[in-house]
This record gives sequence, C-alpha cells and structure tokens, in this order.
Amino acid sequence: MTVIDFERACLTWKTKAGSVGRWRVIASATDGAGEQFVLAPMVMAGDVYGSGRLPLDPPYSFQIWASSRRHMILRDAMTASPVDDGAADNDEIFTQLDIHAPALASPRVELDRTSTAWPLTARLQVTGQDGVRWLLDFPVNHINHGRVRGEEAFHVETGPILVPATLAAGVQCNSSFALAYVFFNRPDRVDLALWGPRTGQFGRAYVHFGRVENVAIHLYGKEPFI
Repeated sequence: MTVIDFERACLTWKTKAGSVGRWRVIASATDGAGEQFVLAPMVMAGDVYGSGRLPLDPPYSFQIWASSRRHMILRDAMTASPVDDGAADNDEIFTQLDIHAPALASPRVELDRTSTAWPLTARLQVTGQDGVRWLLDFPVNHINHGRVRGEEAFHVETGPILVPATLAAGVQCNSSFALAYVFFNRPDRVDLALWGPRTGQFGRAYVHFGRVENVAIHLYGKEPFI
C-alpha cells in the first residue's frame, strides 16, 4: 500500500506579486473522482517582509486547505476584531499553486501491533451522506495502547484533519469542509471535535461533537518498526 509521505509533503504557491510561500501538509482528503485536498497547519499572521514589528496587531492565526483548482484560507481572530475567511479559485489569487504529496510504500499495521510501529499514518475510508466516497489520510500524532479486559487495545487522538461537510454533523467552517480533531479506538468508528462557532461567545473553537459510523480505518507504518 502507498500513502502520503507527510514528512516531505508540501503545498507551494506563487502570488501574482511574485511572492512564493511553502506550507507543510498535515492532512489530505481525496474524493471519489480523485480530486485531492490538502490541509496546512495554522500559523500566526505577520507583516510579511516587514522591517518593524512582525506579528500583526490585532493578532489572528490562519491556515489553508487547497486542491489544484481552488482553496480556502481560514482566519481565526485572537480578539473581538473579526477577520473573514477567504475562498477563491486558485488563478484568482496565485499564478501557481502546487501540491507535492509524494507516495510512500507502507505496510499495513495490524491493530495489535501498534505498540511497536512508528511513525504511523491513518487512512479513513468513508462515504458521505451524498454518496461520495472519501479517503482521509493524516499522520497519527498520539496513540495509546495497552491491555483492557484481557485484550489488546489502542486509542488514537490526533488532528486537525479535513472532514467533508457531509460528515461534519452540520458544523462547517465553509461550504466544503470542516476542521476536526479525531479520536478512535476501534476500526469502524471515529469521534470528532469539530471547529465552529462558540454559543454565546466570540470566535470559533473545537467545541462541537460529531460521530461517524461505518468507517474503514487502517493504520500504516514504516519498516523497520521500532
């Protein structure tokens, strides 16, 4: 099986002003038609190429998800001064946007071997309410393993990842995807902490719960296992 080599994967853009940016890729979502969307990590916004104070004031953080056709920049204000998300076709903003997602041949890790395999990549195969089948790939940031009631057990906590809107329990940051932290300890179900508006409070946070059933969850590692 081949999965994304997240250690080398990156998203690169070139703006119409000629500035080149590069992001690490932390998650991928591929639909049944083969269109791949990738998620970059959140960073704090700065005065790019500035000569004075570099962090912006008022501060906000941002991150991007993108495919070869379109993208979404998500902005999260740290104060009560709101900042808007931005969605567009790539050619409206950039002269170039490339996704480098090299493949890595990886053996599948049986769940009773998670105590000896590292690093791990997770792949979720799931069908949305609209019938579209998705492959959701992401590295595992944290895993627990042990014996529970006499049997081998595991528990993964990781993310954030891209979750198609049709799986996001009505919570979404735009019309296509939501962001979520992921939890699973069985091979057919995931729980989600979804990013969205906080009731009665300013801003957004990972405070919404979602659960997705009928998921095929596989873990992949590298040889040799350590």
